[in-house]
Amino acid sequence: MNPASWAAIEARQAAVYAGQMYGMPELRHGAVSLHWPTSFAHLAGGSSTFGFEDYRETYLSLGAARLVHFGAMQSLHLGATVRYYHVDVGPFGHAQAAGVHLGAIMQVLPLVYVGVHATNVNQPQWTDDTPLPRTLSAGAAYDVSDAIDLSADFFKDLDFPLRFRAGLEAALLPVLTLRGGLQTAPAEFAAGVEVGYGPLRAGLAAEQHWELGWSPAADLRVVW
Repeated sequence: MNPASWAAIEARQAAVYAGQMYGMPELRHGAVSLHWPTSFAHLAGGSSTFGFEDYRETYLSLGAARLVHFGAMQSLHLGATVRYYHVDVGPFGHAQAAGVHLGAIMQVLPLVYVGVHATNVNQPQWTDDTPLPRTLSAGAAYDVSDAIDLSADFFKDLDFPLRFRAGLEAALLPVLTLRGGLQTAPAEFAAGVEVGYGPLRAGLAAEQHWELGWSPAADLRVVW
């Protein structure tokens, strides 16, 4: 997620997330996060784990985002995250590294935003010849109405082909939001639903890879 997007979150949030890629227990992952807006900046922290006994990746992250207004109708969201990575490969040992992620989102029209997001800009490495993935994405979002948002971007991992990604979010009712998305290289699509009551938000989603199958996920948020 582009850390600059946090600047638009006005309420405090705590969340837990769990998923399993392609139905394989060895590819389970989970995460927790906390968002805390202040008068100066939106602060965020989180942790995630992925893998199984003989291979596990863990990260801890801290970040901040700030909204800057200029002109009568324009704004700029800026965000940065510092992430500590740790990987444990059973009897082969472990390694760690720290990466810096940067993001920016600019309001160019009343209902249109453009953004960029770069990860691991400091070029961290597990070892001298094993760099962590570096990615760059650039895209746009259009608020069709108070209930419907469209977004699309181009995403490039330096070691893989360029991807196109697009998504739709529709708040059909105050308590019900539907989401859908797709990407290329490889071809995948995803669908999800979120329900809310009072301070609680619960979501279910699934992503489908044309060869490897489904990846289900769920999350629970508390907003106050």
